[in-house]
Amino acid sequence: MKTFFKYLMIATLALGVTPAIAAIWQWSLTPASNGTADPTINWAVGMAPSAVDPSARAMMARIAEWRDDTSGALVTGGTATAYTVTTNQSNGGNGICTGSYPINGTQIVVTMNVTNGASPYLTVDGCNALPLASSGGVFVPTGYLQAGSTYRLTFNSTYSNWILQNYASSIQSIGGATGVITLSTGLQVVSNALSVVKATAANYFAAASNTFLSSDIVFSAEVTFSPSATPTYDFSTFLNGSTTMTSNITSVTMTNLKAGQAGMITYIQPSSGGPYTLPATFNSNFKFPGGVQPVLSTTANAVDIIFYSCRSATFCAASLNKAFN
Repeated sequence: MKTFFKYLMIATLALGVTPAIAAIWQWSLTPASNGTADPTINWAVGMAPSAVDPSARAMMARIAEWRDDTSGALVTGGTATAYTVTTNQSNGGNGICTGSYPINGTQIVVTMNVTNGASPYLTVDGCNALPLASSGGVFVPTGYLQAGSTYRLTFNSTYSNWILQNYASSIQSIGGATGVITLSTGLQVVSNALSVVKATAANYFAAASNTFLSSDIVFSAEVTFSPSATPTYDFSTFLNGSTTMTSNITSVTMTNLKAGQAGMITYIQPSSGGPYTLPATFNSNFKFPGGVQPVLSTTANAVDIIFYSCRSATFCAASLNKAFN
C-alpha cells in the first residue's frame, strides 16, 4: 500500500497536480463513499494491516483540525471590512473549500482581530470573499463584531454568506453611534461595559431626562446664595437655599420654575445691622395665603423660612414661617 501511494505521488507531481487532502467537512454520510474522500485515510475492504495505524492517526489529525477550527483558536487577519482566516484543515490541502466555496453548513469559530466596519467580508482558506451576515443577505451592523471577541459562523450556500450564529438583534434595535450599544434612555457603554447614566445634582434640579437618580442627589445640601438687593433664583440649580442678609431686598427674580419642585428659601438676619426686609411684593410666581406678602423677623440672627411647592412654572404655593432660632 505504501508503494502504491509512492507511485501515486510521483504520477501526480509529474502531471503538475498537487494531491488534495480533504477536510472533515468533505467526509460523506454514506460510508461507502468515504473510500476516496481523504487520500490519507484508507479503510478499504482488504486493506493491508500496515495501513491501519496511519489511517487511524490520520483520522485523529482530521478531528483535531476540526476541533481547533471550531474552538475559537482561529484569529482573523485583514481589515475591518475584508477579513481573512486560514483554518487548520487547510494544512497541506484545500481546507474547507470545494472550488471557490465551502460546503453548505460548514462552521468555523473565529476571534476578530479588529472591530468590523460597514459591509464586512471574510475570505477563508482562499475561498471567495463572502459577506459576514446576521441573516441571509443582511450584513452584520457596523461595530457588532468586536475585536478580541469570538463568534461562530456557518456557511449558507443559498445566500453565499457566512452567517453569524446567535445574532442578538434585540441589542442592535437599541444601538446607536458608540460601539454596539448607545442608548438615549439613560444607559451608556463605557469600555465595552453597559452602565447607567447617573444624574448629577444639576441634572436633578433641572429635571433632565434620560438619567438615573440616586439618593445622594435627592438629599442634596442647601445652596448658599450670595447677598444681593436684587437676587435671581435659578430653580434649575437648587431645591433649598439660604442667604444671610446684608441689605434690604428690593426685587426677586425667579427662573426655571417647574411643576413638582418643592423646597425652602431661608433668610437670616445679621447679628448686627439691619433688620433687613423683603420687597413689598415678593414675586408673582409665589402665592402666599390670602395674598399676604411675607414680612421678615426684625431681631438679630433671626431665621425665617419660606417653604414652597410648585403646581406649575407660574404657581408655587408659599408660606413664611418665622423665628426658627
